[in-house]
Amino acid sequence: MNEHLIDETEHETYADEVDAPVIEVRRNGLLSGAIGGVAAVVGAAYVVRAAGGGSMLDWLLFAVMAAIAVGHLLACWDARTPLFVADERGVRLRTARTWRG
Repeated sequence: MNEHLIDETEHETYADEVDAPVIEVRRNGLLSGAIGGVAAVVGAAYVVRAAGGGSMLDWLLFAVMAAIAVGHLLACWDARTPLFVADERGVRLRTARTWRG
């Protein structure tokens, strides 16, 4: 008859068992895409100017704008994956293509 008794301690809810919210930190893909697009347009303007008889400074500015455009457009592509996740499994941080934590 004792085997049918319910143990009340198994059904108690503790404060640490409450579902915690999931926190994700991501890049802003729209902002990165906009900055990359503007840098690409400005870089294209500098390469046209440099090819038409511009100075070495025009080529340097083209190279800088091209690097900014490539960097931000790659960040726009990478914005789909979170950089930081904190949930019930723990805290994870992404560096390049690997996760730590």
